[in-house]
Amino acid sequence: IYSSFRPLTIIVPLSNEIYYNFNLITVDEDDNKFVDCAIASDAICLVSNDSDLKSLLKIDFPKVNLLTLIEFEKQYKDILLNS
Repeated sequence: IYSSFRPLTIIVPLSNEIYYNFNLITVDEDDNKFVDCAIASDAICLVSNDSDLKSLLKIDFPKVNLLTLIEFEKQYKDILLNS
C-alpha cells in the first residue's frame, strides 16, 4: 500500500533574509541602509536632517519622500496628537 508514495524532500533555506541595495546615496554611502529600509518597507516618508540625503529629492525612482523633522512635524503633528 505504501509503495505508491514518493519520498518527500523538504528544502529549507539557510536564510530567509531579503536585501535591497539601491545605493542611491553616493556622498555618504553608509546612509544607504536607511534609504533601502524606507524603500523596502514602502514607508510614507524618511525623516532626517542629514544633508547627505538631499540627493533623494532629485531621484524619481524609486521615490523616497524625504522630510526634515520640522516638515514632518508640520505635516503630521495633528494626526499624531489626535490618534
